[in-house]
Amino acid sequence: TEFAPYVKIVIPPLLEAAAATDGAYMQDGDDDDVELREGFETIDFSVRGIGNKRLVLNTAMLQEKATACHMLYQYAAELKEGFAPYVKATAEIMIPLMAYRYHEGYCVYV
Repeated sequence: TEFAPYVKIVIPPLLEAAAATDGAYMQDGDDDDVELREGFETIDFSVRGIGNKRLVLNTAMLQEKATACHMLYQYAAELKEGFAPYVKATAEIMIPLMAYRYHEGYCVYV
């Protein structure tokens, strides 16, 4: 295809964005001094026997990751054999996302 020469420039940053791992983390929910940066959201909850916990979500990064997954899916579908050099790396990133609970968009493209 006409796009083939650009694949090696476009796909690696998408793989990097799809592989990002700092989208969600847990912290002690009793800490009231939490200062959230833009693009972050929290969910506070209590776990019996453990106490208060806070799930911190980097929603901006999670959305970027979902977009990268969608774009990888689209490139694989359109490029077919032209996507072959990236199949292994894409599979290594996408397969674990099938069980990712913090963003429903990932499983759609896996």
